[in-house]
Amino acid sequence: MLAKFLALVLAGLAVCAGMVGCGAAAACHTEWFDFTVHSIKKVDSYAGHVPGAGYALYDVRITERNTFGSAIAMGTRDFYMDDPGFEEYIWPMAPLDATMMPEEFSLEPGKTARYHMVFEAPSDAAALVLLYTELNEDGAQGATFEVPVEM
Repeated sequence: MLAKFLALVLAGLAVCAGMVGCGAAAACHTEWFDFTVHSIKKVDSYAGHVPGAGYALYDVRITERNTFGSAIAMGTRDFYMDDPGFEEYIWPMAPLDATMMPEEFSLEPGKTARYHMVFEAPSDAAALVLLYTELNEDGAQGATFEVPVEM
């Protein structure tokens, strides 16, 4: 119940802060970095991992480029998926190989990183979206960027 409440509060904040739609293969320009989602594909397995019963795997290929004046902390917890019918957000899996985004890394000014992120989502998802929400050091929420997942 608390998870559903928090999800609704975050969703409401996202609407108030502004939702920015980004299409696949289009660059999204955040306050600190640009990111491009090259593809989001449903896959049968990834690096030997197969989804559990009732779940599907989604392989997200993403590029991030630091446009900020100093290094920024990045990692798998920056991006998440959502579906209006779910009670909780879907977070990327921990890295299974070197091609996947590390849980934490530093992206230096002007540098680019290319990774895969893999999400294990319920197979009955109706309308998944990949999301990134700007969070400032003081905890204030900025814009939320969304990339729709073709089902």
